[in-house]
Amino acid sequence: MNDLIQKIEENKNRIIDSLHFSHTEIAIIQQSLELQYNAVDYSWEDRMDENYFPSAMKIRDLQMAQNIDWILGNLYPNKKIIIWGHNAHVQSGPFNASLPKYMGEHLKEKYGEAYFSIGLFAYEGEIYQHWDQSSRSFKNSDTGNIEQLMSEGALDYSYANFSNGSSISWMNTAVQAFEPENNGVVSFVPSIRFDAAICIRQGNIPTFE
Repeated sequence: MNDLIQKIEENKNRIIDSLHFSHTEIAIIQQSLELQYNAVDYSWEDRMDENYFPSAMKIRDLQMAQNIDWILGNLYPNKKIIIWGHNAHVQSGPFNASLPKYMGEHLKEKYGEAYFSIGLFAYEGEIYQHWDQSSRSFKNSDTGNIEQLMSEGALDYSYANFSNGSSISWMNTAVQAFEPENNGVVSFVPSIRFDAAICIRQGNIPTFE
């Protein structure tokens, strides 16, 4: 991988001319390879602790935050960008204090109020579970679920801002939410985990063409 990084740097102009890549595309390829090289270069002990996953997650999310820093500094200086990702990765505060910091927590520490995290939830619908290639329906109607609290008016879409001093009754108390990849249900304080939240009434499995 290190040889590949060096070869691309040495032959950058030839690659741009022959493959019709832009300088930006080459920069993104180089940045991706650098991050991958840095991750591979961790020793086994650094990469995997006795619990396996949290240590690997720590490396991944730190590098995700570093990649955003690079994008802001090199591709879009002085611009606003939107980062779309899983709730856990974009959160600005923890839902589980025992886990390593996720990407959004690193970004919140560095950028402060300039980083605005929005959690995304759905009241009911269907999901596709990639880990077992199955689909299932869901309905988050329990009274303690954020999906129920945000959908009480039966709106197709609802938005709650936790960062502007609003008096939403439940934003500073523990609620539950449906997140399949986080063991199905997570518990968190909305105003700690996110700056705001969006809830859609119904979400369906995406189709790709």
